[in-house]
Amino acid sequence: SLVSPHSRGALVESVSVHCAEPNFVLAGRLDGSIDLWDIRNTMQPLMVIPPTAPGPSNVWEVKWHPRFRARAASCTENGEVFVWDFGTLDQTTNASSTAAERVISHDDNIGRSAINSFDIYANNLLACEH
Repeated sequence: SLVSPHSRGALVESVSVHCAEPNFVLAGRLDGSIDLWDIRNTMQPLMVIPPTAPGPSNVWEVKWHPRFRARAASCTENGEVFVWDFGTLDQTTNASSTAAERVISHDDNIGRSAINSFDIYANNLLACEH
């Protein structure tokens, strides 16, 4: 069970198990946060990424990058896609070692449509807007 005191009851919308390191799991929540779990210790997540500005937005999907071990991506209700770089992926991973790059924003020319699904193929990110 991926329940954390940090989640404040926010439901999980998407889960992604790391393909090379199956102990590491990402959970995207409806409050806009993302939890990184090591399922060997389910008492609390390794880290909680808070909702991104300009305000909380449902995280519809999270996925680990298939080629870059410590990278993942997420898409949100407000039409944004982020690529996350966790630096290292081990028991010491924390929020201060994580960098985010907004690759699609609601400020781009795609309007304010939700991005509810995406896939990563080689170095390409394919996104579907709703």
